[in-house]
Amino acid sequence: MTVPVHTAELPHRRIALAVITLVVALTATGWAFLALSLDAPVPDAWGFRGFSGIFALTFGWIGYLVATRQPRNPIGWLFLASAASGALQVAATEYASYALFAADLAGGSIGAWLNDWIWLAGVGLVTVPVFLFFPDGRLTHPRWAAVLWIEWVAIGIASLFYAIAPGPLQTF
Repeated sequence: MTVPVHTAELPHRRIALAVITLVVALTATGWAFLALSLDAPVPDAWGFRGFSGIFALTFGWIGYLVATRQPRNPIGWLFLASAASGALQVAATEYASYALFAADLAGGSIGAWLNDWIWLAGVGLVTVPVFLFFPDGRLTHPRWAAVLWIEWVAIGIASLFYAIAPGPLQTF
């Protein structure tokens, strides 16, 4: 006799739900700070303010759908991790804008510092790996695992160098 398991009780669904909830909360927080500092004279940056929130929500929901339906496919989890990075970026960037240019709050420089390097993780998690794992979530040949590891190590090193680079921050 088998006992039916409610789908919400599966651990991969709970993890995916926790990540997408975090993505939505961080994006909403970032956009709230964006609304509060909309008239502040912030420096020009790449794209438009709040873009990484759109990125985070889009990639987050795609990742959530894939991860909950195909939990063994790493593409969904990579999209969720990339979305979390984008959501953290929008929250940090918009808090930094608000704290540094509109309200003179503590921690604005930390948000600006985080913005300078966190984008690499978000982009690096999906650029090469998605192509390597597409369409079924498996590498076409084991030798591609080396390419995957090289890309992740390169992203980690580049992020570290951006994080510890001396001098002024790139965006602020």
